[in-house]
Amino acid sequence: MTLAYLALFGVGVCTIWLALRIAEEVMRIALVSTGAITMLFGFFHSPAELQFAVEAVSLGGGWLTLRSR
Repeated sequence: MTLAYLALFGVGVCTIWLALRIAEEVMRIALVSTGAITMLFGFFHSPAELQFAVEAVSLGGGWLTLRSR
């Protein structure tokens, strides 16, 4: 159970990659939404330290973007 979040994240990434290769629009929307939900489940099940690190990187990147303007 310790690495289940990596499996969920990997399935989500593979699903989104598959969606980008499909030409049919309805299937693409369904696969991208399914992949995004799966990636969110993987993020929610990840350890708190990893969640804090991802949040810090995303906030830091936003701060650098705002500061460069």
